[in-house]
Amino acid sequence: MSSLGTTQRLRPATVSLLAKLVLPLTDSGLVTTAEYDVVFSHLRYLAKHGTPRPAIPPKLITPREAAEMLSISYSQFRTLETEGAFPFCRRRVGNKTVRYLNTDIIDYILVDNSAESN
Repeated sequence: MSSLGTTQRLRPATVSLLAKLVLPLTDSGLVTTAEYDVVFSHLRYLAKHGTPRPAIPPKLITPREAAEMLSISYSQFRTLETEGAFPFCRRRVGNKTVRYLNTDIIDYILVDNSAESN
C-alpha cells in the first residue's frame, strides 16, 4: 500500500522478469520445475486479476468431469490420455473406477495457458 492509500498491482512484466531470473535455479535443481510452474502460475494470476488465485479444495472427479473442465469431449479426453498428453495421473478407486484430482487438472490448465501467453 502506498502512502496515498492506493494498492500497488503486480505488473505482468515484473512476473516475466522474475520468471527469467528464477529459471536458472530450475536448471541447477535448486527449484523443481513443478515448484516453478506453481509459483509462476499463481504470480501470473495475481498480475492479471489483482487478487490471489482462490484456494480450491481438492476432490476426486470422474473422467467425464475432467473432460468437461478441459472443454473437450469425453472421447477426445480418453484418446489424449491414452497418448500420454496429460501430466496428471489417474487414480484408481476400487478395482475399476478411475478418478482424477481436480487440482491437478486446474494446475495443468493454468500452466498450459500461461505457456501459451508467453
